[in-house]
Amino acid sequence: MKKTVLILAFFSTLAIAGPSLTGDMLKRFYRTGQSQMRPSLALFHQTEHFRVWYDTTGYHKIEDIDIDPENNIPDYVEKAGIYLEEAWQKECVELGFREPLKDSLPYTSIEPFDNVGGDDRWDAYLEKMSGGFYGATFVDNMIDSAEYDFATGFMKINGDMRSIYGYEDDPYPALAVTCAHEFQHMCQFHYRRTDGFVWQMEATATFMEEYVFDDINDYYNYAPYFQDSPEKPLNSRGNLYEYGSVLFPIYLAENFGPEIIRKWWENTQLRYTFDALDLALNEHGTSVREEYPKFALWRLHTGDFSIDDFGFEEGSNYPMPAMKDTVSEDFSSYLNGPYSTNYIFVNLADGFNRVLAESGITGELSTILDSSWSFLAAGTGPVGGDQLLGSVSDSLKQHIDETWRYRGVVFAPLYLDEARGEYTLLLTDLGSSEENEPETGPKSPFPNPATDRIFIPFYADKDGNVLISIFDAGGGLLREEVHWVNQGPHLENGALEIDITGLASGIYSYIFTFEGESWKQVFIVK
Repeated sequence: MKKTVLILAFFSTLAIAGPSLTGDMLKRFYRTGQSQMRPSLALFHQTEHFRVWYDTTGYHKIEDIDIDPENNIPDYVEKAGIYLEEAWQKECVELGFREPLKDSLPYTSIEPFDNVGGDDRWDAYLEKMSGGFYGATFVDNMIDSAEYDFATGFMKINGDMRSIYGYEDDPYPALAVTCAHEFQHMCQFHYRRTDGFVWQMEATATFMEEYVFDDINDYYNYAPYFQDSPEKPLNSRGNLYEYGSVLFPIYLAENFGPEIIRKWWENTQLRYTFDALDLALNEHGTSVREEYPKFALWRLHTGDFSIDDFGFEEGSNYPMPAMKDTVSEDFSSYLNGPYSTNYIFVNLADGFNRVLAESGITGELSTILDSSWSFLAAGTGPVGGDQLLGSVSDSLKQHIDETWRYRGVVFAPLYLDEARGEYTLLLTDLGSSEENEPETGPKSPFPNPATDRIFIPFYADKDGNVLISIFDAGGGLLREEVHWVNQGPHLENGALEIDITGLASGIYSYIFTFEGESWKQVFIVK
């Protein structure tokens, strides 16, 4: 895991008990106007765009071997140069980010102007870093301009990634993503370098780890720190939250293309974080306010709640968000925005809720200022493999039908504004009223597709016989069977069980006949 220091420091999740460099160094920089002194290392290895500084003696000695190729340069050093060039290619050439400013340009205040790091190449210093830190990026000099807020900088990268938990045997994945992360901070200094953008800096720099080195996935380690705190405003900082919030830039990139991240940064010269992103999203006909509820739905469908063909490409590998439980008919709490969420889980297998939800459940959000809220509802923990994708609504009232299908339902108030917002979630059972009595007939079969058996849930308004007639794709009758049923709901536990072990893979249909009425439904055999 990584963090940056402006000023931005990158560190292991196992190091969170120790200090984070980011906040302390930002405060020091803006209090004194002094940047961190550049390290003093004896040797350097040059690539087209970078100088990688290192030592082969003393405390910061690079311990790595020199075999690939054998040229008196430690492999660790050469790979750092390769990874940095890959970061430049992907971030600057492919995505179009501005290149970092050259540190020998004459508008810097360091003299001689041509001797900062030796030449125009960007400098990375390989030093051993304690506390689980992967790397850090520092401001070298602020550019003296009333119009722009730029800075030159340099990178420190841990010269011994084997000291990071999980990389004791192979340090190179950690080295690679750190190069992508820290180089992104260097690019960011050519847009803005103020501490008011730290959340955006870290979330998007962590995104670059995934974009440049998609197969490494070190950022998975940060996701729990974000998913564990959905009630925090999206732009919160601390305890690795800002690194885990990489899920939001990933959402943006998977919906609008990775160029949206560059557009976001381009707009920071005129606007602050969310306003700058609004400008970028406006080009796609949307806004942060419109996209956050959709993101909240993606955020829910992760881990065990992930759904094929919906949400994050790697969502099954992300942890689910933390949820609040309720077994009562109303639940009151509050959120501090902007863009914060409570996921409230209603367990339909328990007592009051089990009876509540045979045919449907309604959640209604009661708030003081409705325009500050959006509302999400989804069925979760499926029976027989079914899961409801769910929906987001500005009406603050959501109804889920046939909730017998689910182990539970999630309702999520979504707060969109800055100040504290209080709400009450009211749960009602529309299925218990006379006007909403369940209709006689079958519900959708589950699981579907199936392999050896399907279950057909249904409601019967009287005792009687059910005739099940099964047909192949061409309409040919394969077999019929009769089942005696009692009046009432036959849902999760009382559904008709139909053996399909003799059927080949393909599409089939059946006709459900009860008391002179018939219903046709389709199922698939895998």
